[in-house]
Amino acid sequence: MSNTGFSPATVTITAGNMVIWSNGGHDERGIESDNPGDFGKLMLPGETYSVYFFDKGTFVYHLTGYPEIKGTIIVV
Repeated sequence: MSNTGFSPATVTITAGNMVIWSNGGHDERGIESDNPGDFGKLMLPGETYSVYFFDKGTFVYHLTGYPEIKGTIIVV
């Protein structure tokens, strides 16, 4: 995660695995699930945040304060 978005913007994982985000920008940034309450966190530069995904499906999230900057996790 940087000030301009997520890389990669889409990841595919198998159920039971973890996704780790790292704030590679110079400012506090966060992620928010497009489905409120699923997951999300504000992170200082260099901080990481991880979430296990146990349910199959597609999970869309965005950069906090920038709903147009999206990422997608596909759990199979």
